[in-house]
Amino acid sequence: MPLDRLSTLFRQAHFSIANPPPNLSAPMLVLSEAQSGHIEIRYQRSAQNSNNDPLAIFIDFGGEQSALFQAIPDAIRMNLNPQHAAWAVAQTVLTELQTPRCGGPIMLERLVEVLMIYLLRDAIEFGAQQTGMLLGLADPQLKHALVAVHDSPDHPWTVDELAHQSGVSRTVFYKRFNEKVGCSPSHYLRQWRLTLARSQLLKGHRISQVAKSIGYQSNEGFSRAFHQHFGEWPSEVGE
Repeated sequence: MPLDRLSTLFRQAHFSIANPPPNLSAPMLVLSEAQSGHIEIRYQRSAQNSNNDPLAIFIDFGGEQSALFQAIPDAIRMNLNPQHAAWAVAQTVLTELQTPRCGGPIMLERLVEVLMIYLLRDAIEFGAQQTGMLLGLADPQLKHALVAVHDSPDHPWTVDELAHQSGVSRTVFYKRFNEKVGCSPSHYLRQWRLTLARSQLLKGHRISQVAKSIGYQSNEGFSRAFHQHFGEWPSEVGE
């Protein structure tokens, strides 16, 4: 079975369909029908300076610190022909947008998640960004280390262990990780843990549970790291 590079990211992250914000600063997904039955899907991180397209879906990732928001490039386009596996999903979304019916918002939320997975698959396969998580997940070696970190954020990962996961030397791993992901492995691990922590706190999880789930041995150490990263204390976000 091939390495799954996206499931954990979607399980850990959360997004929902949002109402259009007053300043149109939220991420958006736009669908449009083209000639020959094609459907174009366009994602952009900010809707500013764009037309008020009636077929636009605004997405709430739970803030700019969301792991999913950070992973997605500023803009992605994907053109679907009727033979593409995502075409039927996109066609259903278009129908729901053009003819709203009961249960539509819930259906759209599920279908948009599927379309976002297709978009990220496409971005990974065709290199839609110059640096960042997706470029790391596209790398044949680094992807193993990133998936390990995503799957087990509570493990006390070392650079040597992550290099071993990737099947390369420590020196090669460290250099390649910095070049492709854009930061050191330890910085990425810390950022991933704290991003997950904030998401859990927003869902109402207790600080002690959150700290343990991401590998911190004490609430005090977790709180200091959280405050240093986000500029606010866990108690101001959660309990």
